Amino acid sequence: MIIMDNGSTDNTAAFALSEWQKYKMPAPLYVITEPRPGTAIARESGIQKSKYEFVLFCDDDNWLIDSYVENVYNIMTSNAEIAALGGQGEAVCEVQPPAWFEQFKAYYAIGPQAGRDNPSKVSLERGFLYTAGSTFRKSVIEDLENTGFKSVLEGRTGKNLAGGEDVELCYNIILNGGHIYYDSRLLFKHYMTKPRLNWPYYKRMIRAFGKGYSLLMPYKLLLNKQEKRFKMGIKWLYLSAFYLIFRTLFIDMPKSLFDNQFLAARANLESHIGFLESLLTNHNAVVNLYKKLESAPWIVEEYRVTR
Repeated sequence: MIIMDNGSTDNTAAFALSEWQKYKMPAPLYVITEPRPGTAIARESGIQKSKYEFVLFCDDDNWLIDSYVENVYNIMTSNAEIAALGGQGEAVCEVQPPAWFEQFKAYYAIGPQAGRDNPSKVSLERGFLYTAGSTFRKSVIEDLENTGFKSVLEGRTGKNLAGGEDVELCYNIILNGGHIYYDSRLLFKHYMTKPRLNWPYYKRMIRAFGKGYSLLMPYKLLLNKQEKRFKMGIKWLYLSAFYLIFRTLFIDMPKSLFDNQFLAARANLESHIGFLESLLTNHNAVVNLYKKLESAPWIVEEYRVTR
């Protein structure tokens, strides 16, 4: 068991060690301090310190069911093709959630990630897993890094809600020839505090997600084998961002006034604005990512761009 102390201010480390000793747990518990902020950095540091092949990420607001770890082990050992395995979050809210929460709960890592088959391959159907409750093969991540992959997304840092590092990792596992799966038997509770259950917070979160798209879309174009669009480079992303904003403002939002979808359209607008903002802010980084992916050694032949 590894606890990553990534700027904790609530005495988590001491409390965890005390509880572990109280119940005389047979497995060792390690607390690792990672002063550099960011979920991506904290997880990377935890992976490096881990000793075993299966690395399960449990966020500080996740409560895994009793059989979770056992089920993960049985599923992963029974199918060597599974590079990453995700579960299903169930919301536990500090206060009564607003009426709109049910419609948008997937963005809070709540609900199923695929169909009913267990386990379900979601490599191309969904393309990613939310990191909460997900398990990765350490050897797969090490192989990626040994062939030159390095994440360009930092993940969340403090009040900055920009994420996407989990999506980026999943995309690159697939580009490297791996497969990701989901299993609905892997259930966990996801605790939602009151400040996260209001519309201003949700809009900030969605805009932050949109900002991640600028550095995720090049990967996604390769996964979808949209070579022509990929070769257009950042130009296609700018065209997409402007088109999405225009369509949402002048088509989707007026239409939503009649079909009760205004909140969805409003949220989409936040995402698209975040997408454009990030393109402008990270223009050079996106251009460099395109160049890197043209000859990235970890991308298997199936997804490579022809010269």
